[in-house]
Amino acid sequence: MTRRDFLFKSGVLLLPSIMITPTPDSLLAVTPDGRIRLSPVLDYDLLLDSIAMVETGGDDSIIGSAGERSKYQLTQAVFWKAFPQEPFRKCQGELARLAAEHHLHYLDINIPRISITETHFRHYALAWAWNGGLRSWRNKEQPYHIPHERRIRLNNYAVRVTNLYDEVVQKRVKEHAELHSSSSSSPSPSR
Repeated sequence: MTRRDFLFKSGVLLLPSIMITPTPDSLLAVTPDGRIRLSPVLDYDLLLDSIAMVETGGDDSIIGSAGERSKYQLTQAVFWKAFPQEPFRKCQGELARLAAEHHLHYLDINIPRISITETHFRHYALAWAWNGGLRSWRNKEQPYHIPHERRIRLNNYAVRVTNLYDEVVQKRVKEHAELHSSSSSSPSPSR
């Protein structure tokens, strides 16, 4: 079953931008004056990898204190939204990845967009909602709904995920720039 088939059968509304599977170069764009900048495409695979590193260091066998499973620390309710017929003990590996993608798409659809081109704030918002839930993201601007200590914890989590994501993207930008600067600076054959 392909990712698209899975998401279609699970009843998730897909936006065209969500169906893009970015390659390293698709995160980069060259401006008319030749500068390299980040593209507005959000790399969902990279975001899930960043979440997994913050949650468990990428270890799929860890079970959280509230019973969360897999390297994404999925709850039973989240897993069953994607796979209602599967036992929760199977939440690891590819099933966990598909359930995590399903949940990330659910969050993405339900968090309002600021602009069509926003990316940095988007992965911060998705990381916050991943850890604290959609309701905590919606109540973020109302401090009396979320205790101060929890707001700090959620912010720190989202910042760590964002930093990991940005670190990989910046590495890609640097590699891309080096690749193009070395190809443009190579001497042309003499005639």
